[in-house]
Amino acid sequence: MANTFVPTALANGTSNLLVRGSAINQSSDLLQAGVVFNDAVRLSTGLFSTPQNSGNQIPFLGEFTTDIHAVQNDIAAMLAAPGTVTINGNAFKLNATDTAVLTNIQGQLTTILHAAPQTTNPGTLTVGDQTIHNVEAQILQEIQSDPHLSGALNQVTFMATTGANDVAFQGLPAGNDSAANLTAATAGTSLKIIGEVFNAGADLALGGISANNLNQITADFTAVQQGLTNLLNNATLLGKIEAGETANAAALTTIHLQTMLATEQI
Repeated sequence: MANTFVPTALANGTSNLLVRGSAINQSSDLLQAGVVFNDAVRLSTGLFSTPQNSGNQIPFLGEFTTDIHAVQNDIAAMLAAPGTVTINGNAFKLNATDTAVLTNIQGQLTTILHAAPQTTNPGTLTVGDQTIHNVEAQILQEIQSDPHLSGALNQVTFMATTGANDVAFQGLPAGNDSAANLTAATAGTSLKIIGEVFNAGADLALGGISANNLNQITADFTAVQQGLTNLLNNATLLGKIEAGETANAAALTTIHLQTMLATEQI
């Protein structure tokens, strides 16, 4: 059963497309498939499984594989009947590159489905986790590297259930933890660079922390922690960030930065 798309409702967060039970229904709409894929990526950032559920979290595996199967079924329907493909309910004609990208993604989704059960076994958790996140990142990169697909998808922004403005097949935040950026982030002279290093560490951590990336992640978050400390202790730099804000808004900005630092220290 396909969803009825209401662009206004999608934009303000009231669309049934944002209701998981509706979104996973089979459809030939690439936006719907992308919204479900977003959900799968978010589910995979917290791998809760019986009997190790944390805080009454719903076990990860069932919902995650249901999402991936739904995306795979949607793309299969699109490839089988290209003339029925839509984006947000509007007709969308696949070109040869689009078809090749979606065909490749079908195989990658199968790889994810094969890796997913490994996350419930301590002995294979690391491998399964890394495989899932590496392939998810590849899929997002392939979508964003296809200007025809990404151009159409990126025109439809919507308020996700997280409160953020998203697009279907939401890309990972761009990170940069080059040696120069690590030095600059540690100095705390640029909040932008601190954010770039944080994004790099967060992207790595999404794929699971292991002996292969522990040192890099530690270096990234150490630079972020020191950078935020230095920034908060520099009244001149903090004043530039808060320039033009009301006193209350400036105080709130400082609180947000302090909260970020406290989170890093955990």
